[in-house]
Amino acid sequence: MVRPCRTPTGGSNSTLPPNSEWYWRFNVLKAEILVWQHLDDQSLALNQTDLPPSLATSDLAVWRRLSQAVASAYVHRLPDARRYLDEAEAMAEAHHAELLGQVALRRGTVLLGDGAVSDAESAYHRALLLAREEKNPFLEAAALGSLGVVTAKQQHYDQSLDWNRAALQLSRSIGAESSVARVLGNMGWSFVELGDDDNALENYRQAEEAARRNGQIGDELYWRTGIAAVYHLERDYRSAEAVLKQALDQVRRQDDKSIASEYLNELSELALETGNWAAAEGVFKGSGGSCAIGWRPDRGARHHVDLWAHRRNQGGATARRRAGSAP
Repeated sequence: MVRPCRTPTGGSNSTLPPNSEWYWRFNVLKAEILVWQHLDDQSLALNQTDLPPSLATSDLAVWRRLSQAVASAYVHRLPDARRYLDEAEAMAEAHHAELLGQVALRRGTVLLGDGAVSDAESAYHRALLLAREEKNPFLEAAALGSLGVVTAKQQHYDQSLDWNRAALQLSRSIGAESSVARVLGNMGWSFVELGDDDNALENYRQAEEAARRNGQIGDELYWRTGIAAVYHLERDYRSAEAVLKQALDQVRRQDDKSIASEYLNELSELALETGNWAAAEGVFKGSGGSCAIGWRPDRGARHHVDLWAHRRNQGGATARRRAGSAP
């Protein structure tokens, strides 16, 4: 649950006059936080009201469109996401050139979700270039991590680890803890693909712990699926099941239904592999019939140090290794 944004005097944004700039700054910030917490529908609802004319060309107008773009992408409204991005870019070019790097970063995320991997990589490289030109280390860390995701998507796992190590070092040096959590998790993905389950498990555990400390509920829950997947690969079915069941009720309350799908699919596969047919049937019924064995949500990388491509590939890679084929 998102805590209300606080004013310097301790009040929430609801205590501010709705025509004040600070009211809208808190509103846009809260919508961005909701995206980071995988509460995309809530973020879109919060951003539904237009800014007042006095803020129509402000930096807030750009940030609002950027939040709307990624939230729309995560709920599979890609035409809306592209429209919001185009509007954000036009406003940034006209009034806020310092935000063009953020636009490039979000464009990479939306492109990757749409399957345009090469175009996404180009967008991330542009974000990295602009970050370095502007001496913006937070944007630079995000772009480095996003390049780690897109190279992993291309199955260049060693190169992905190089990008992610650079992102991790920079993120730690500037105290960007939310980026640290996501980079660690995405490194776990590459280690799984390289067959290094020990390092994969360690990175996933660190990612889950960092996400929990940062209040990144959706990410914390998602990295549990990575931990469970490693246990599954090692045939430690009891540990894999325990990791997933511990947070299943919380998972079902998330707007991001791909996380629930990951949990339910993994639980059903565990039940089938251990011959527990009754449990497998129970998982299917509990999913309302939406759980299909072997299916993984068609997702791309989540923003900044993106996870969306990780979600699409982790399950498929795990399934290939279970079958004994090369990654």
